[in-house]
Amino acid sequence: MLQLHIASLSGNAGHRYFPFNGYLGLTPVTVQGVVHTTFDSDGKPSRARLLTVAVRCYETRISRPRAAHSVLLVDQSVTLWQKPPTADWEHLGEAEYPFTITLPKRSPGFSTANFHDYRTFWRLEAVLEHAHASGGVGNRIVRYYDLALVRYDTPPPPITVNPPQPSAHTLHLKTTKPRAPVIRYNISTPTLPIGPNDLIFTSLFLQPLDPSVSIRSASVVVERRIDLRNVASSSASDLTPPPPSPVPATPVSAHPVTVDDSPFDDDATLTGHLSARYLSDPRSPYSLTPSPSSSTLNSTSSGTSSSTTHPLLAAPSHHSSSPIKIPDHPRRSSTPPSTFSPTSSPSTFHDMPPRTLTMNVVSTDCNGFACDGTGVWTKTMTLQWPAPRSLSRWALGETMHSALASVRFFIRVKITIASSAGTEALELEPRELSVAATSEAERHLALSKYREQREGGGRSKSKSPWRARREQDVAGSPPGSPEAIPPVPPRSAPSSSDRARHAHKSGTRDGAGSAGAVPGRSLDLDATRAKAARKTPRRPHTSAGPRDKSNLPYAAQAEMSMSSTPDADLPPMASPPPPPPSSSRRGPRESGLGESLAYALQEPQRAKHRERERERERERERERERRGEPREERRKTKETAPVEEVRAWEQELARIEQRSRRSSAGMLGSWGLIKRKRVAPSSGG
Repeated sequence: MLQLHIASLSGNAGHRYFPFNGYLGLTPVTVQGVVHTTFDSDGKPSRARLLTVAVRCYETRISRPRAAHSVLLVDQSVTLWQKPPTADWEHLGEAEYPFTITLPKRSPGFSTANFHDYRTFWRLEAVLEHAHASGGVGNRIVRYYDLALVRYDTPPPPITVNPPQPSAHTLHLKTTKPRAPVIRYNISTPTLPIGPNDLIFTSLFLQPLDPSVSIRSASVVVERRIDLRNVASSSASDLTPPPPSPVPATPVSAHPVTVDDSPFDDDATLTGHLSARYLSDPRSPYSLTPSPSSSTLNSTSSGTSSSTTHPLLAAPSHHSSSPIKIPDHPRRSSTPPSTFSPTSSPSTFHDMPPRTLTMNVVSTDCNGFACDGTGVWTKTMTLQWPAPRSLSRWALGETMHSALASVRFFIRVKITIASSAGTEALELEPRELSVAATSEAERHLALSKYREQREGGGRSKSKSPWRARREQDVAGSPPGSPEAIPPVPPRSAPSSSDRARHAHKSGTRDGAGSAGAVPGRSLDLDATRAKAARKTPRRPHTSAGPRDKSNLPYAAQAEMSMSSTPDADLPPMASPPPPPPSSSRRGPRESGLGESLAYALQEPQRAKHRERERERERERERERERRGEPREERRKTKETAPVEEVRAWEQELARIEQRSRRSSAGMLGSWGLIKRKRVAPSSGG
């Protein structure tokens, strides 16, 4: 026998859910992986005829005796291997079959959700049809993983069977409770679908016909209603074997198989097997009317693999009955799920009577109604839809509608009034809400992530974000701009001309001879060459020896200042133009070129600073001339000031040197390196 294994091309498939790319209902969804066939303990190949992989969507209802009734909603299948047409069976050994299945943007199906007695789920299934083996093994091996697919589009708005008649009065509804004051009212609820963490604004407009009646309080509850429909009993004759293959035979290729050639088309259709009744309304995947089909498994599918003796889902026969008539309801909705535990005998499928499951999702109370001059009491209440739950918990669900069940959400309002006869509690007509599995913010975020992934598909795989930005800046700059200069290849040893040019650039940057060159970019280029030429291996980070000091900022600054002329000898001139914005923007993050390059890039700012200092000195000179101070006296003061400062520095250095000698002599004496003279005591006499 053979064993089937499914592996993912990206991510970890060892958990419950198989990885995928895309957002159902918003973008195409792509599932990629590899199906492995390996020998069992006997090491013999198996006689097989077909190997397929499929992405399928199911809905399942669990009856009271825990019998499962399943319906196949979506079947996107691909043939990986098949026998030759002239043979009944073919030996299949160990092999690998890569695959790629793409669900189009408008693919039908519901979000993965688990409810009481009902569930909807997606699966990636690999099926191998082999010859019958002894021991009751059967003729099919199934290996599957669940797909945590959630719809990102919005359901259609609720449909009212009996819409209210047009009326000139805005408060067109009335309470009908016997022996209670009559109140005209209207309820304003959201018309667009709501999602997780969205706010629900509900406005009440109440007008008692009796002016003496007042509104005390009101309560608002959002209720979820699951209607499980009646399912007819099935017999063993309904379990007809499936067709030989879900899709036409395709040649086996060494490359991954792609199902959808145009996944970005909004109106793309499935190329796999999909019943026409599932696409009855191509504009909305929520309005599906699938036909029910039963399933019986030889073993409970509690794990991730099973071997079946009957088809997982029987194909509906041509003479089968028409789809179940959906009973009329004020609104249309969809389906929820439950634990999938199929039974071992088709005789356990009995009639599943209709049931209704209700649950309060969120509620609030309020008082303090405001009454205007016309006697209309108004109040607006706010509720927040809960955050999405984990798939391991019971789901809140979304607005859905199918052959097995429907899920709907209603806003129920109850008011308390006070009249001369006492207080009364009146319940107003419920309003249906359209609920989606995702909010508008989540849809925008998912779409932006998908576009970013598509745009970043052709970029470099480097993990550094700055490399991608630098490549973008160079590619987007015009041919004549400084950013279009090609990168300089590294050289093995520095040349004397490069060193001289680097020193000349730094020394004559403010001179008149550099007016024809581009100051910012030329210095950047020369500094890069010099840095690459004298680059030496660094010591480990735990050692900061003399070799590491060459890259420190103060060392680079000292080197640049030694090769430049003093500021006092520089003639006054206009400061050079600043570097381009892109260069200055990239300067702080291009630390890999060394601190010397960063210092060189800051040279224009320092030149501006020196020019401002010279301008201030000229201003002070003009101010002294206006005050009438003689020029000769100012010159003497300027000449004597440095001399006095030099003398002060010499005296300070002498004191420091004398103090250092004293401390050194004391240390040597304490170590016994200096022989001290002993003075003999004088004898008295």
